[in-house]
Amino acid sequence: MDFIKDMIATRGAQLLARYVAMGLVALATKLGVELNADDASGGAKVVGVLVAAGICSVIDHFSHKKQAE
Repeated sequence: MDFIKDMIATRGAQLLARYVAMGLVALATKLGVELNADDASGGAKVVGVLVAAGICSVIDHFSHKKQAE
């Protein structure tokens, strides 16, 4: 577990997580526009992509916090 924490705490992981999160938010926006909003599977895809973007944002925040220490 310490290996994973040390790997996430690097600047490269922070930047990767930040840009992946931004790309996933853009993808969710594109899917939200293109997919039928009334369709349950379309909404689920958008929510799933936003959850993945949120996880990447948490990794970015954790990494930034560890670098500041």
